[in-house]
Amino acid sequence: MSTIYLAAAVRDVGIDAGEDGLVIGTEHEPGKVKIAEKNLADAGVDEHAEILAGDLLETLPPRLAALADLDRPVDFVLMDIWIPMALPALELLIPHLRPGALVACDNVVSAASDYAGYLDRVRNSGDFVSVTVPGQGGTEISMKV
Repeated sequence: MSTIYLAAAVRDVGIDAGEDGLVIGTEHEPGKVKIAEKNLADAGVDEHAEILAGDLLETLPPRLAALADLDRPVDFVLMDIWIPMALPALELLIPHLRPGALVACDNVVSAASDYAGYLDRVRNSGDFVSVTVPGQGGTEISMKV
């Protein structure tokens, strides 16, 4: 659902601002990829989103490199992911985040011990300014400096 809403926002802002945007999702399970692609098409936002199928550690780097070649930095990341993949995914994304880019990661309060490495990275590395928003598991919102 979040990919649909983000793709609709990209579409709407892109139309108003005259700029193109793209939402990139990742999914490890092939069956879920097909469902996501169908849902995006049914919502009419499939031109503004793509789902990378497979292990994000393998599928995301070439896609990020292609965006970098087009001088298209990452503006926003919704980190709604299997907890052990949060920090590795963040490390892949950091070089591609523009200054001021936001990264939102959910459930950081309810699973704080599991997110310890991720939270240390965004709170103490100097690469981000970060704040925890409580409620519904807690969300860490981090801005790339």
